Parts: sequence; C-alpha cells; structure tokens
Amino acid sequence: MKPKYEEPLSNFAFNFNLRRYTEAIEESVTDSFRNVYKLVKTFSGASGGPELAAPLAVANATKEKLESFKVGRCRLTLSNPC
Repeated sequence: MKPKYEEPLSNFAFNFNLRRYTEAIEESVTDSFRNVYKLVKTFSGASGGPELAAPLAVANATKEKLESFKVGRCRLTLSNPC
C-alpha cells in the first residue's frame, strides 16, 4: 500500500500517460483515416484512373471500421470527452 503523499503523484502520472497515449492513438487514427480516404478516392476512379472494384471494397470496409472506431474513441478519452 502506498503512503498517502504518493497517491496524488501516481494519479498525476497515470493521467499524464493516459492523455499521452490517447493523443497518440488519435493521431494514428486520423492519419490512417486520411490515407484510407485517399485510397477510396483513387480506387473509385475519382482521380482519373480506372475503378478497381475489389480494392475499393476493401478500402471502403476499412474506412467504415475506422469511422466506427472514431466514434468509440470518445470513450477512451477521459479528460477530453467528445
């Protein structure tokens, strides 16, 4: 059992690490979403190339999963609710 004077320090360290990790997760998800959005645009033929059905289906499925994770991400962030 920790002495009472150590509890605030350990709580501060826990909150600091949690915030740092949630920011890293948020940055990674944002970058991944941006890359998948570009892939969807490329595979759909919107950028001037041919439409590629199979890669487009995979990119759309990945995009949907990232969108659902972004919604659930709010639960991870205790200090900054969405």
